Amino acid sequence: MLPTDIQSPGQLLGAALAVEREAIKHYTDMAERMRHYGNLDAVDLFHRLAGEGCEREKQIRDWTKLEGIELVEFTEPVTWEDPLMPNTYDAEARDPYRSTPYKALAYAAHNAERIFHLYTHIAGTTNDSQTESYATILAQDALAQSRLLQSRRRRAFHSEHRGERQRQLDTALGVTSLTELHALAAGIEESLTDLLTTMAEQYSQLAQVAARSRETAARSHAHLIGAGVPAIEPDDPCDTKDLGQDLHRDMLVIFTVSERAFNVYDTVLTHAYDEDIMLEAQRLTEAALARLEAIRAVQETNEIEPAP
Repeated sequence: MLPTDIQSPGQLLGAALAVEREAIKHYTDMAERMRHYGNLDAVDLFHRLAGEGCEREKQIRDWTKLEGIELVEFTEPVTWEDPLMPNTYDAEARDPYRSTPYKALAYAAHNAERIFHLYTHIAGTTNDSQTESYATILAQDALAQSRLLQSRRRRAFHSEHRGERQRQLDTALGVTSLTELHALAAGIEESLTDLLTTMAEQYSQLAQVAARSRETAARSHAHLIGAGVPAIEPDDPCDTKDLGQDLHRDMLVIFTVSERAFNVYDTVLTHAYDEDIMLEAQRLTEAALARLEAIRAVQETNEIEPAP
């Protein structure tokens, strides 16, 4: 725990270095975890955040040399958190498979606000005028950083959500016949069946889930054979590489991919006007929801924390 009873510039700037070291370590570690799970957008973002932390660390060290301040080093990890600040961003931002640039930026902005409140508290409670002055400078810098991160976060939010909604809307509007819906479902369900079958080799509880997905895929394929139409390959096919090495990661993968399938079917159902399309989309949506519930049950059986 970083102390808040700071009464000298050396203590303050030592604390500031501890803050930046922890940020650099955290963002660098998260970048590597994101790379392991293939979340390359978040990898780049965390590397940038780590780089900015390195620059601030250098500025603090230059500051101490310029002012001739003898640092009081803090070796304990920085775990300070203002209890008045919300922490709803933290869990999802740390999740290496489900995190996005928006969630990572939300987490970074949240931590910058924490640091701003820390420096503000120090400036208001110290009895040393120079420490108060330096703490005020650091608080202003943390506030500027927080506002910059919030601005980035807003842009990322609108970019991610506008893109996601538009893709779902385009998919829904593109389905104008029952055959087109079956072509879409055949590709989605076949890809999911392959993923589930591969995972069932490691986690036998998923065998029944894979069997039901195979039946759904076969039903759509049967319709397509009669119509002479091929299945539509999904835009984001399932990647079975490295499956079976990390149960927690694997279950997050299968849940997330299954959730995408549910969202596609539900969007088609919401926008369909043709009764036959609506009925088939409803059946697919119900099957996808049952699949999600079955995966949740496997997570509970293996005491895996569910995906957010």
